[in-house]
Amino acid sequence: MDILSILNQSLNAATDEEAEERISKLVVTDHNLSPDIAAGGLIIRRRSMLTDIERERFIPNLTVDMLRRWMQGELAQRAMQGVSAEDREYVMTGIINSEFHSMEDCI
Repeated sequence: MDILSILNQSLNAATDEEAEERISKLVVTDHNLSPDIAAGGLIIRRRSMLTDIERERFIPNLTVDMLRRWMQGELAQRAMQGVSAEDREYVMTGIINSEFHSMEDCI
């Protein structure tokens, strides 16, 4: 079984209550964020599965409804249409591109 299948099984297919709880842990409410910017995406807090570093990152175009659909079993590519592949990866795993590049250097 590949890592994406494991992630989908562990993170998705949540009940409504489970999805809402997970969303509340992922989404950061920043009262200092301009309402214009906040309307165009969400700040997501994740811990990298590779480095165990916790980060907060603004994800343009991401909505709570997109997170809910993904957590309830919809494929990330469908649930988060309009969100870049790099940002979807961060939402799913907490991994950022520089970490992938660091891994490539080790191989």
